[in-house]
Amino acid sequence: MAPNRFGRQEEHEISIKRVGKPVDLSLLNSLDEFQQTDNNNYLNHDDLKRIKHILSVVLHEQCSSNATYIYNRSFFTQPTLDNKYGYWDLDLGKALWRGFYSCLLIGKSNYQLLINLDVSHKVFMKEQSFLDFLCDVMYHSPRGKMRCTDQRRTSKIEMQDILQLLDSNTSNIYYEGEAEFLLNHCKSDAASKETFLRKQGEEKSTVTVEDYYKEKYGLPLKYPTLPTLRMHNRSLVPMEFINVQPIKVKRITNEERARLCLQSTMTPSKYCQSIKEIRHNKKQQNFEQDPFVAAWNLNVDVNMLTISARVLPSPKIIYTNQFHVNPDQNQSRGVWSNTRAHFHTPTVFPSTWALINLSSSLNMELCKQFYNKLSFVASERGINCPRPVIYEEYTVQPDSISQMIATLKEMMEHNTDCKFFITILPENNNIRDKIYGDLKKLCELEYGLGIVTQMIKLKENEGRNGWNYSRLNNILMKINAKLNGINAVLQVP
Repeated sequence: MAPNRFGRQEEHEISIKRVGKPVDLSLLNSLDEFQQTDNNNYLNHDDLKRIKHILSVVLHEQCSSNATYIYNRSFFTQPTLDNKYGYWDLDLGKALWRGFYSCLLIGKSNYQLLINLDVSHKVFMKEQSFLDFLCDVMYHSPRGKMRCTDQRRTSKIEMQDILQLLDSNTSNIYYEGEAEFLLNHCKSDAASKETFLRKQGEEKSTVTVEDYYKEKYGLPLKYPTLPTLRMHNRSLVPMEFINVQPIKVKRITNEERARLCLQSTMTPSKYCQSIKEIRHNKKQQNFEQDPFVAAWNLNVDVNMLTISARVLPSPKIIYTNQFHVNPDQNQSRGVWSNTRAHFHTPTVFPSTWALINLSSSLNMELCKQFYNKLSFVASERGINCPRPVIYEEYTVQPDSISQMIATLKEMMEHNTDCKFFITILPENNNIRDKIYGDLKKLCELEYGLGIVTQMIKLKENEGRNGWNYSRLNNILMKINAKLNGINAVLQVP
């Protein structure tokens, strides 16, 4: 007898099915012979993989049962109010969580079963009410920042400001990212005005969302003038009844990525200490107190694997016969000074090449300025960069990507002597990644076109406010290497 989902006692029938062949764990005694090709005739690779999988389940069952989310062998536990360790607010309704990565593997050097334990960071939505999420997002939107600056508010936006910020007459040009997404889902009228057809038996009547929740559930709305949210099933729900759950975020902004790197970067000593804390946490990877490890009578050596290492001396960087950079010239270890000297072996730039402009913010004139600046930097690095023979400009929408790819393919087939593209990608994140992958596949993998490409992802206001020398220099370093040039040679002591 056991309780069902309604809390009532109920009889349950349990059946156990064998999901695979029996596995002999004694094969682990021959693990050192497994890697020797002359002695593995009686060892089955698949059996050893199943053993590793079984032991991996045993070693991770405890932390799996305590984890809130598991992604690709990374385990994350939702922080509590009294324990915010490993939690950082990134604004825009997002937060950074610190978890850990754990994987069982077979060491190739010592032929032992080893556990790869590491620190892991992921961005999640903050668990909060939708109204708090809305205030957070609107505060950090361009329009919200303007309003808060005017009213000298610096910490948060108030609910009385939300209605004006969500005014349907407001131009969407002030919003982007999360704020734009919210506006697209707030197109419905206020709960006091939005109506729908209600069926009660044979009777049909038109009722507002506000009146429906008051009559049906006895819940008067605190903010009836806020827009309602249209859910996936087309139902209309007032904002104040919606909560945001902590799910993993797939895309983050450049600013959030910078803050993520800032919080996740640790010194080696702190990094080592963080892994040890994971090891001593009984809800994570404390094998000494793990009931599943004890039940299987496993013995885990909890000491970190130590290997010897040495710090290599910095090499001399040779650009040309006349220009070398010696190790003692570097001001910081691991930092190589930039130079305007020629590349070690400048490439011969193709005489026929194409500039493909997919950006909505750059026109032909701005692209000419880009070429002129690129050609100037190229000449300083020893490359003669001729003008592009082909210039194509496309305004790409999500539903026109395939058509654009087909047009480019046709252009390539009519210009078989063109073997190099510089492509300025669109600013829209939703289509940029798709175009990047499709173009790379078209130019370098499919149809035998064999076209070398250099993709350029524009930064904010880049191109319209000029081009940074270092930025173009970095682009040319990639182009030179792709076109069989050599940027520099390292003289290792």
